[in-house]
Amino acid sequence: MGFSNEMDDGQDLNILLSRRLGVQRAPSPNVASELFPSIVLELERVEWGFLGGERTYERWIKSAATVAKFGSCGVMNEPGTGVLGVVKRFSGLAVTSGVLQWGYGPTVGTGVPGFACDSRISGTPSAPATGGVQSSLRINNNLNDSTPVWSIQLGEYKHTAGLSFTIQGPWVVAPGSAFWVSHNTADKELSVAFRWTERSANSSELQSAGSFE
Repeated sequence: MGFSNEMDDGQDLNILLSRRLGVQRAPSPNVASELFPSIVLELERVEWGFLGGERTYERWIKSAATVAKFGSCGVMNEPGTGVLGVVKRFSGLAVTSGVLQWGYGPTVGTGVPGFACDSRISGTPSAPATGGVQSSLRINNNLNDSTPVWSIQLGEYKHTAGLSFTIQGPWVVAPGSAFWVSHNTADKELSVAFRWTERSANSSELQSAGSFE
């Protein structure tokens, strides 16, 4: 942190602690000059969210290349789930070069649940619908005739064939809405893996949730 030139003994350290960290009173009248304040940075862990009632899920889905059809893959939050979803990231492998676009749109079909990322959520990892805590949000694919299924674009990314991509969020998915990823041209294969979290939504969040129906 660059304190070495500013302190020669414990008295200088006490002054720095008071000035930089807002300490009202020095922790000790005589602090050894070898002691330095330290900050430990750690990556966010799934277990921390679990303690706050948040669950993390992931799963991938594919939309096949179809003539004159815009393929999309998305995470859907049906009306009435009572949960707030947040897409943390999505990733995949580009089969052909082009432009990926993503945005909000309506829910389409029923979809399939995600895989739990926290080992304390029971269930069969390879088949989440067979038991344990299922995700409230579902993933699905969609083929649209004239344009991608999303109606509010949030971003885009130009990708190269044969290379993987990862796009970081977050994007909030309220009840009655979906987060869709698609190519900007028709007849393109698309495979996307999503990671998202879910937690109970409070009343104000539910009241402000929009719908794309």
